[in-house]
Amino acid sequence: MITSMNIALLVALFLLNSDRIQKAIEICNECLILLNNSDQNSKDQFDSVPLQFDSDIYTVLYSAYRHISDDVNAARYGRKLHVFYSKYGILFYKLGENLKAKEYIARALIISTEIGNKSGEASYYVNLGAVFKSLAEYDKAKEYLYKALVITTEIGDRNEEGTCYRNLSTVFQSLGEYDKAKEYLHKALVITTEIGDRNGEGACNGNLSTVFQSLGEYDKAKEFLRKALLITTEIGERNGEGACYGNLGNVFLSLGEYGKAKEYLHKALVIKTKIGDRNGEGTCYGNLSTVFQSLGGYDKAKEYLYKALVITTEIGDRNGEGACYANLSIVFQSLGEYDKAKEYIHKALVITTEIGDRKGEGECYAKLATVFQSLRQYGKAKGYLEKALVITTEIGDKNGEGACYGNLSNVFQLLGEYDKAKEYLYKALVITTEIGDRKGEGACYATLSTVFQSLGEYDKAKEYLHKALVIGIDIGDKKGEGEYRRQEFRILQYYALMYSFQNKIKDSLACLHLCIEKYEELRYFLGANDEFKTSFLEHSGIFPYKQLSTLLCHTGNALEAFYVEELGQARGLSDLMAEKYSVETQISANPQSWFGIENSFRKKNNCACLYISYFNNHLHLWILKTSGVLHYKRLLEENLVQAGLPKDLPLSEFLADSFRSLGILPTEDCEDRSLNMVELEPLSPEQKSLARMRLVEEDEDKEVISSLSLCYKEFIAPVYDLLEEPEVIIVPDRSLYKVPFAALSEKREPNTYR
Repeated sequence: MITSMNIALLVALFLLNSDRIQKAIEICNECLILLNNSDQNSKDQFDSVPLQFDSDIYTVLYSAYRHISDDVNAARYGRKLHVFYSKYGILFYKLGENLKAKEYIARALIISTEIGNKSGEASYYVNLGAVFKSLAEYDKAKEYLYKALVITTEIGDRNEEGTCYRNLSTVFQSLGEYDKAKEYLHKALVITTEIGDRNGEGACNGNLSTVFQSLGEYDKAKEFLRKALLITTEIGERNGEGACYGNLGNVFLSLGEYGKAKEYLHKALVIKTKIGDRNGEGTCYGNLSTVFQSLGGYDKAKEYLYKALVITTEIGDRNGEGACYANLSIVFQSLGEYDKAKEYIHKALVITTEIGDRKGEGECYAKLATVFQSLRQYGKAKGYLEKALVITTEIGDKNGEGACYGNLSNVFQLLGEYDKAKEYLYKALVITTEIGDRKGEGACYATLSTVFQSLGEYDKAKEYLHKALVIGIDIGDKKGEGEYRRQEFRILQYYALMYSFQNKIKDSLACLHLCIEKYEELRYFLGANDEFKTSFLEHSGIFPYKQLSTLLCHTGNALEAFYVEELGQARGLSDLMAEKYSVETQISANPQSWFGIENSFRKKNNCACLYISYFNNHLHLWILKTSGVLHYKRLLEENLVQAGLPKDLPLSEFLADSFRSLGILPTEDCEDRSLNMVELEPLSPEQKSLARMRLVEEDEDKEVISSLSLCYKEFIAPVYDLLEEPEVIIVPDRSLYKVPFAALSEKREPNTYR
């Protein structure tokens, strides 16, 4: 049937071109009858042929009737052709097939112009503007939208005029021209409010929210989204309501408030699923994936992305499919599975190239660059970033251009080419400042800080970091603010070390006090998770506490050093108690509040408290008596070696080895490769087993005794004469809680340790 239909259409076209119009019309009408009477299987075959038959038949009939001046029938088939092109143009646009969408909408526009349908003409200019925006051809998009605006203003169609302003806003937002975007959205909002278009009013508020989100002004973004949500809920517009919840989820995601982000995204997902919005459902899964990825839940992130991928593939959303592949690439990159990451980003790149999505293509190149950067293949990373930069510059995407400069700066920083890194960062900073991207501006300052930090220019590093921190606080970016405070914390650590090496003890002490204050500020961002805070102290907070304590001891301030030790050890417990009982924490980093700890033991009888701390192969011991008297003793590395610590072995390694010998840490199985030079009579399996057990037990007993003896010599013997009381409470440092202190008494004195 397909072959005969093709032949019939060719004949009709030949007859039309040879002025046998009536005959051409007859053949086309027969083709229409054949199409209408065909069974379902035949219809499926026609659907698989890119919609050509309907289009070609209507085109021939429309041209034929116009040729013989039959205006009634020409208009009739013109309308059918017009509806056909319009319907499939919009369908292809929704599926992300922008090149096909452009072709069909352009044909619909020609017919609207020919039949003098000004309203339809304006509508197709709007649709073409949307298509060119998706293709990242922003000048073309603006051109068509301005044409639509002229027509809608002329014919007084206020509704479409508002739509034009709204769509122009999205184009300027994509170009990073946020002031223009806001200007057009406010114009659209005025119109929708005047004509009582509540749906359009909600859409304007929602779009204003996305502009403020792009600018990093999250409070404003939330304000406009809540207005949009109120309107959509009032008018019962479930689709818009779901979109508002989804966008609120994205705002909280940007702020690093992942619990709230999940809550709102789940609300959006419920609505989208209920109303059967498969596209919106897929978007929700994609956004939930990003939340779990940010939390390090990569399995959950993959699960949601695969769900999104299934949906986008089923509904034929090529754009969404490409986005899923790109996001899967990011997840696998985070997991260190770089081959998988490259595989998925290449799939995304193929799709974006096929559908003509230039912006998406540039983003794929940028993501490929990050993969190669992780693989330390900096040449390839640079090459892909330069490709991305060319695209963003060509399409006028200022936001993307700034991001490329920032990423190129990171590559040059990793290569140690700091002048180049600064050059690209300053370019990125100019762009982010010009377009009003406050979050991007803050990121540039923060990265400039790391560059100057690498160059040892700490004053400059502090200056730029302070600028980043001010912006982070201004825009309410808790996630960014926390990261900037961490960086500030690290810079102060570098200063403290530098002053210490220069023997500027007073300056080093001042920096370390500031360091601990900054650490306390950082803890504020960790919430009530004690495990997280303890982990943070172990990885980030050890140095300033230990260095400050050591320097204070060195300068004869053993009591202040004791307070610093107590501050580091008791912080987590204090926070938990403050959280549980809703009271203010009693432990402060402010030295003015450090008093009275020596009196906390007075109610005890016949008891002493031993505090043990170690840092850089120096051991610090404090003995607190119930009278309030505090004794202090420091053991340098040479003292520890004299007590039996192997020379050049860090105390931390000795402790780890001791814990293994005591059965506290797992031991490694080693293969016995010793050679027996004398052959003995073979033993039975039972004898072998018993002999092996005896040997192992004897070796282990000797090793345990040796470890316990050395622990005694290191931790107890130096202060033994000060531990006169029958009960000693020991406060161990970090992993020392694993030491069985009750067993550390060579003479088996009656002291009780706990």
